[in-house]
Amino acid sequence: MINRLARLPGLGRRSAERIALFLLESSAADVEALSTTLGRLRSEVRHCSVCRNISTAEICEVCSSTHRDRTRVCVVEMPHDVSRIEESEAYNGLYHVLLGRLSPELGKGPDDLGLDRLLQRISSDGVAEVIIATNPNVAGDATADYIAGILKGRGVNVTRPGRGLPAGSQIEFLRREALLDAFRNREALE
Repeated sequence: MINRLARLPGLGRRSAERIALFLLESSAADVEALSTTLGRLRSEVRHCSVCRNISTAEICEVCSSTHRDRTRVCVVEMPHDVSRIEESEAYNGLYHVLLGRLSPELGKGPDDLGLDRLLQRISSDGVAEVIIATNPNVAGDATADYIAGILKGRGVNVTRPGRGLPAGSQIEFLRREALLDAFRNREALE
C-alpha cells in the first residue's frame, strides 16, 4: 500500500506511510467507501468529448452551459488548471485541455494534445480568441509558441495571460488575485 501511494504525485514515502497507517486505523466502512469511490472514478469519470476536461457526462458542465462566452477558448495543460481558473472567476469562456504539454523526453508530441479538436472548434464554432494559458515555464512556453504558430492566419486572436504570472510556476498553485491580473492583462502572441 505504501509503495502504491508513494507513486501518486505530491506524495513521498513518508506521506504514503502516514496515509496507509491512517487507513489501518479507520473504520471498515470508511475504507470500503474510499475503495468504492476509487472504483467509480475509473468507470464514471471521463474526458469531455468537446474540450477534454474531466466530466461525469459526455459533455462537461462548462461546454454545455448557455451562460459561457463561446467566442473565447482558453487552452490549458491539465484539468486542474480549469478548476483553478474557474475558482478565480477571472474567465467565463470555454476551454481546451491539452492533457499535457510538448515534451519529447516523455514522448508527448503535437498529436497527443488534441489540437485537431481545437482547430475544428475554431473553424466551426465562431471562436474569436484563443487564450493560451499553458504554465509559464520552458515546456509551457514552447507549447504556447507551437500552438500560436499553427493558429496564425486562421482569423483568430491569439493571446496569453499577462506575464504577471511567476516564471516557473504552475497555474494550479497560483492565488486568485494573480490569475485575475493575468487574465485582465492578456498579451497578444505573434
